Amino acid sequence: MRSSWMRIAAAAIAITAPACFVTSTRTGALGAGPELEDHQWFTGWGAMRLGRAAGDECGTAGLASSESGLGIGDLLIDGALAIATGVVGSAVCPLPDRPSTGDATTYAACTSLFSGLGPVLLARKTVRYRCAAR
Repeated sequence: MRSSWMRIAAAAIAITAPACFVTSTRTGALGAGPELEDHQWFTGWGAMRLGRAAGDECGTAGLASSESGLGIGDLLIDGALAIATGVVGSAVCPLPDRPSTGDATTYAACTSLFSGLGPVLLARKTVRYRCAAR
């Protein structure tokens, strides 16, 4: 029974934790126009941006506010990448025909490592922003 509750708690944390990683910035400038949304792609744990910065259309007026975080689409992409690289790991990692417990543990660790590589190699964040009034 305790094991089931632990799994439920772990799943709840995994599902709700991304909401904790929202970054908001307010510049104090008056906003003009609608709130815009863009998606930014990153690689290497977010160290390298792969596209343009959000808010280019604001021009010299700049941003009045911005908020970035993981949306549901971002989580689905991360999950799909983890599954895809996990499948690659299951094909690449060696597993004997009659594995011992140690072999199975090593195989599980290897495929888990591959599953973690997908979101590290390519990740997406959702950015919502409003241009400053000119």
